[in-house]
Amino acid sequence: MRILQEIESVAKNSLLFVSSDNSHAIERMHKCRTIECGGRIAQCPKCSTRTVIYNPCNQRGCPICSKRNQILWRQRVEKKLLPVSHYHLVFSIPKAYTITWLRNKRAVIDVLFKCASKVIANVRSDKDLLAGSVLVFQSHGRGMCYKPHIHCILSAGGVTEDNKWKEIGSLPYKGMEEEFHRLVYKELSKCIGSERLPNTKEIDNKEWKVHPEYHQGNGKSIVGYLSHTSCGSVINLKQDFKITESSIRFTETHDGKVIETELEKKTFVERYLNHIPPEGVVSIRYYGLYSNQHSEELKEIRKQFPKEVEEIVDEAIADMCPECDSRMFTLMIFPPNTDPEYIEIMLGVGPPNQKRFRVL
Repeated sequence: MRILQEIESVAKNSLLFVSSDNSHAIERMHKCRTIECGGRIAQCPKCSTRTVIYNPCNQRGCPICSKRNQILWRQRVEKKLLPVSHYHLVFSIPKAYTITWLRNKRAVIDVLFKCASKVIANVRSDKDLLAGSVLVFQSHGRGMCYKPHIHCILSAGGVTEDNKWKEIGSLPYKGMEEEFHRLVYKELSKCIGSERLPNTKEIDNKEWKVHPEYHQGNGKSIVGYLSHTSCGSVINLKQDFKITESSIRFTETHDGKVIETELEKKTFVERYLNHIPPEGVVSIRYYGLYSNQHSEELKEIRKQFPKEVEEIVDEAIADMCPECDSRMFTLMIFPPNTDPEYIEIMLGVGPPNQKRFRVL
């Protein structure tokens, strides 16, 4: 929790510019898992233990409730995907466009989605297949650096006109890169103005990339990878943070390697806040066979594959009894700012004891 206190303190007391969206986000995160968010009383069916569980704030970027929300996000996307092989494509833009994104976040995010989805749609059209794709926007790289890009989960096959499944085959990566480059520049020039885009001398055109990976069998490993930073959260409270008077040092694991980064406090907080998606921006979108428009086709084609085993609910998103580890059920829901004494009466217990309050 100390890291959140540092973020709030630096945001308030430094000369850092904090937008109204970010100010609102910090305020909501400060209330996460407190009585101000309301909650529920859960009871164990085995030992009858009752406990209070406060609600998460569900603010994108909140590290307190991000773990639960990331698991829910992963389960929701996995449920959408067919049990087939998938491509993991990463659409990257040159570093020179970072300032453009920082100044025009909504416009740049929308353009990246529009152009990446157009490139994928053209591939589907060329192959004459209705494939499914899920596009996810991320703004960060290692060390919380700024790196706006699009991840794409693309089914390695699609539905033919006679409703049969067919493999999509190899993808024209080089042509996709060139098309993505052309479309992004055209769309940004249209909505922002070419004069406000980076000077051509500043742009390394080799950085227009479509990085491909092929995942055999299903796309769950891709979803699992993306879920770690979904919901706008780029840190988690289990990370090792070393906080000094002037800096914050933290560790991340990438490809099995532990990487340590040290940033000035102001830089750390500035990056953290900038990675929270703007209010109302949709950072995950479904296209083709995975879109709502083709839900019936998806339902029909799913019948051609073996039925998937229903997954057990992850304990991280279930209410587990603190005494016997059984799954609890909700006995009562109480609204925000409910008087703690009233909660005690509902529980039928003595004076409040924070240790009895299991916070998920």
